[in-house]
Amino acid sequence: MALVAAISPKLFAALLKFFDLMYAPYRIRTLLKGKTAEARARAASSLGEANHQRAVLPLIKALKDEDEGVRIQAAFSLGGLADKRAIPALEWMRDNDKGISMGYDAKKVATDAIEAINKDVRRPRGVENSAWP
Repeated sequence: MALVAAISPKLFAALLKFFDLMYAPYRIRTLLKGKTAEARARAASSLGEANHQRAVLPLIKALKDEDEGVRIQAAFSLGGLADKRAIPALEWMRDNDKGISMGYDAKKVATDAIEAINKDVRRPRGVENSAWP
């Protein structure tokens, strides 16, 4: 912790961005091919929290995952990334997905994500999905 306090905020932000970019391919691979739903859901969440724009298409693909928790995390992340390419897939999810995971309804999450995208409301970097409106 003392090391973090000793470096400048700009350097810290640059290091954080570097590590996020370095691990993005691993997170994307885990999202698409992870063996457990928990691993795929964590990957979906971390890609959104890190604002990885190159993860938009893999996250759209994850909206069709067999596990509702993965689908819901992917929708949360897509809403935070605010990329209009996700709207058709989120509309499909809103109209067809009946999944509920950890108290979150897929239809509501998809609707909220679409609203965030239409308002171009991007999640601040590092904010957890559960803390994002």
